[in-house]
Amino acid sequence: MTHKLLVFLLLPAIVWLLPALTGTEIVCAQNRNIHSTGMYLEQTFAQTDRDYYVTGEFLRYGIFVFNPSAPGENVQSKILYISLFNQNLYPVLTWRSNFTGNISAGEMKLPDTLSSGVYYLAAYTSFMRSLPLSYIAFKPLFISALTDDNFTEFQVREIVAPEAEGIVPEAGNSLRASEKTAVRGTTDIHKEASSIVNLFTEKDSIVTRGSLKVRINPGTLHPGETARVSVRIVRKVPFSFILSEGTNSADSDSSAQEVAEVKLPLIGEQIPSASAARSTACRYVTENEGYLLSGTVSNPVTATPLRSKLVTLTVPDSVPFLDYSFTDSSGRFCFVLSPVLDNRSLCLQMLDGDTVRENINWQIDSKCLPVASGKAMTIRWNQEQIKAWDEIRSVGLINLVYALDSVPEHEKVTLPLNRPFYYTADRRVVPADFSPLDNFREVAENLLLSVRYRKKDENYFIRILEPGRQSFWPPDRRILLNGVFYDDLASLAGKGSKQIRYIDIVNRRLLFGDLTFNGLLSLVTTDGEIPPSYLARHACTLENKVYLPGRSFNTSNVPAYPLPDFRLGLYWNPVIRIHSDNAEEWVVHASDIPGAYRIEVCGITSSGRRVEVFKDIVVLENGSQHAEK
Repeated sequence: MTHKLLVFLLLPAIVWLLPALTGTEIVCAQNRNIHSTGMYLEQTFAQTDRDYYVTGEFLRYGIFVFNPSAPGENVQSKILYISLFNQNLYPVLTWRSNFTGNISAGEMKLPDTLSSGVYYLAAYTSFMRSLPLSYIAFKPLFISALTDDNFTEFQVREIVAPEAEGIVPEAGNSLRASEKTAVRGTTDIHKEASSIVNLFTEKDSIVTRGSLKVRINPGTLHPGETARVSVRIVRKVPFSFILSEGTNSADSDSSAQEVAEVKLPLIGEQIPSASAARSTACRYVTENEGYLLSGTVSNPVTATPLRSKLVTLTVPDSVPFLDYSFTDSSGRFCFVLSPVLDNRSLCLQMLDGDTVRENINWQIDSKCLPVASGKAMTIRWNQEQIKAWDEIRSVGLINLVYALDSVPEHEKVTLPLNRPFYYTADRRVVPADFSPLDNFREVAENLLLSVRYRKKDENYFIRILEPGRQSFWPPDRRILLNGVFYDDLASLAGKGSKQIRYIDIVNRRLLFGDLTFNGLLSLVTTDGEIPPSYLARHACTLENKVYLPGRSFNTSNVPAYPLPDFRLGLYWNPVIRIHSDNAEEWVVHASDIPGAYRIEVCGITSSGRRVEVFKDIVVLENGSQHAEK
């Protein structure tokens, strides 16, 4: 009996130590036997409408997010982060979006301040930051500034994962070249030579301004299997960018090379040891219910964490919104943001009794992707490539002059706050409905009959009448001003009927989760402003910007005649679903630029198989000898 009890007690420890003894912790990082482990993972695959851009143009993208161990199932994360890294691997653009159905598509305007060079578009979820970089889509792009007329060479750097804090990779854990193919995910492992889908065109050439029918048929798709693909038709250029494990990233910066196929260094990996993997596997959780806003608060003088404190989240708005979180032993707080908070200003405060605590050190957790710069090498353009880039810049400039800015103001799209967190007020007072009053004391004495606005010991406070009794709640120096907690009641003295839009009075005891308010007064001003000096001392303010696409991206963007049509990308559709029993067909319109173009169909199936189909077509100048034939 004693031996059975001992085995029972030791069983959890044996299960915990078994991965460390057998080395199975690094198997998942290398994606070997991943289907049999049942471990939850996330991976991204990215495609753009082109591989080359000019500053000021729109970068259009489509991102597929999937679980490589179960590609047909929906992933848990609902928030996607997209960063554009420059040649020094510094993020020059970062935005986030909500996505459903494992797909996110959109477009972003490239700033005019970008310099020429190779950039990387990275797409990831918060959870994926716990995984090796090989699970994250890095799409190499070349962006040229309109003013770089003498741009003849550029630099590329190896992308490596920085070491985690407190974790030093053990000797011998560097990823070997033979393992680099496997670590890039199950989509590469399951890539097949046969065509999963078939691509057809009614002819191999068309004239400028002509039209062409394109069709995708299911190839080796299994019954019930679905392929999610993006389709683009772009003009071919005398260079391409690929991630290649054969690249010698040890070349110095001075040893420039002239190449037609620019092979960029493959992402470097550090496979953590078993003990390190256990420490970092759950470093970032999945955002399966919404965006996680987290951080820490501490004393700015002693740097000690503020424990067991009430942190509130409010929104400067005429309709008060409230959420709250209590800090833990390390001073950490966390909020799961509702979609109604997208593209709104947020206000974090710490309530202390009947006041709002000031001068707090706020540290908000970053969602940036940690990458480090490895060894660098320099690539030099040849004359043919320089000529191609001159043409791309010229076409980009023409398109910027004639193209319409069709992207909506997505950063200003917000959902309405339907009702305040206290639902209904016991009374709403609109001072404009009465005779003009010059200051807040007159407003309180004449209109707010159940509220007392008083001053004692140089401090202003309010008292609200308790309903059903002839007594007032205890004094409170805290109200809501335009939706934000505010305790500088002395500054309200000069607000009269002209400055106040309305006042909500809650006389009852208000229960909101774990919080209790003995009455509440919410004041909304006509200008909706909160003194910036007060927010600087009593709050942490931030902008909750979310990319919300406002239209469909299934478009070829054909300008109406007689406007010039200088599109280098003839067609772009980031999301097409191909089922085993149907086909997709559409019509493509050529631009005024003749030359060789390529149709590219890329994506993934519901069983995890990678889809890649290409076909070249030629656009002939209308009126040429070949066009007449």
